[in-house]
Amino acid sequence: MPGYSNKTVTVSFRVPVEIYTKLVKRANRKRLGVNEYIKDKILYDVNRKH
Repeated sequence: MPGYSNKTVTVSFRVPVEIYTKLVKRANRKRLGVNEYIKDKILYDVNRKH
């Protein structure tokens, strides 16, 4: 069911976009390595869901 999986992917990635922007703004103030942190976070979430 490719259509079903596409819907779940789009829905699951709507909220993380808002969290992503918040983390980027917060990390830009603190000058952290935000890209590595977000990559780890997304990989963790993806591995946890599957």
